[in-house]
Amino acid sequence: MNKVAILGSSSFFGKSLVDEYLTKGNLVLGLCRTSPSNPIMTSYLRNRNISNLKIFEGDLKLNIESIIQR
Repeated sequence: MNKVAILGSSSFFGKSLVDEYLTKGNLVLGLCRTSPSNPIMTSYLRNRNISNLKIFEGDLKLNIESIIQR
């Protein structure tokens, strides 16, 4: 299983990447500034591998390296 970090995971393009990488069985780290306000932006929640997703919300000035090493 590969680990993939996706910046902007609640954006239109980001949510598509999250869904694709989950489908391939990867561990996905979603980094986003805010929670998605529209259910269309969380279509990946129906993915059969949703347990492989970890979402980190907050300012993108977070220590991204420490998140990826988790």
